[in-house]
Amino acid sequence: MVMTSRRPGYVLIIAVLIIGLMAAMIGRIVNQVVVFNKLQRVLIDREQARMYALSGIEIASAQLAYEEKEFIKAFPTLNRWQQFEMRDSKQGTAGMCEIYVVAEQGKINLNKLYDFKKKQFIKEKNIDGLKILQTAGNVLPAKGQIVAEVIGAIFKERGRPLDDLFELFGDKRFKKIADNLMPVPEKIGSFTDLFTLETKNELLQPLLLSPSMGKVLSLKEITKIDKKAFDTLKDQLKNLTGSVQWQQKWDTLIAPIYGKQYASLAAEIKNLFAQEFETLSFSVVSYGKFGNAVVKVYAILQQEASPEPAKLVKYCIKKLYWL
Repeated sequence: MVMTSRRPGYVLIIAVLIIGLMAAMIGRIVNQVVVFNKLQRVLIDREQARMYALSGIEIASAQLAYEEKEFIKAFPTLNRWQQFEMRDSKQGTAGMCEIYVVAEQGKINLNKLYDFKKKQFIKEKNIDGLKILQTAGNVLPAKGQIVAEVIGAIFKERGRPLDDLFELFGDKRFKKIADNLMPVPEKIGSFTDLFTLETKNELLQPLLLSPSMGKVLSLKEITKIDKKAFDTLKDQLKNLTGSVQWQQKWDTLIAPIYGKQYASLAAEIKNLFAQEFETLSFSVVSYGKFGNAVVKVYAILQQEASPEPAKLVKYCIKKLYWL
């Protein structure tokens, strides 16, 4: 008599399922470890880049420090992108920061172009807010007419001055002119390089015009300025006291630097030239770069009040924005 086993084979099936489940769990754990290690590397690189970006602000602040009446020494560091290699001596790591420093007095105060009580652009003496905005806005991709229409509509509805230039960026209508908001390397013409809220009035400092304002007036780029012409300007400024009548002094003082005669400048803009010289605030764009991480920060530096008879003028952070 032959006996056969009738025991079911479900044990083998269960064993296979358990092995498969364990393999899947192990694979998931390994994948999570790999992802975590990559994320950790990204976070470390980003934090290092963040520190380099902040270091760029400190470098700019140090460059701007000057003894009274010697501000012209800081002139060669303005209105151009500068690169600095950053290295950690202990860890041997290396990265880079790239900074761009511009005087706020070389930009147009956007609030000052508009009369918020009358709800219209100012038009008094030689200053026409609408024409100024149209002329300056022509260096932006959206062109001056659209820039003026959008800003005018926002201001009319708002009914009060902006507290921060970045308030505009959240308005849906502003999307029409939202290209080129911030300065970028190798490109001239951006919104925050044209306009500011950090000045006391609508006037511009001709010696400190931002590259975007220089483009509005078709001036020579500062990186192409002749050293001999700059040295001559520096010597002439030492003897310059009181207010400056730019219609008389521009061609001898500034034209050799910017390559443009006073008579050929846009009337809407040159009517804004201040006769008194002052530097109270600067903006700094700083890129921190480490590994594959890039962190950008934008800061407003304001002149630091110092007790008399301190001779060193310093600038400290007033506002800071992570971009």
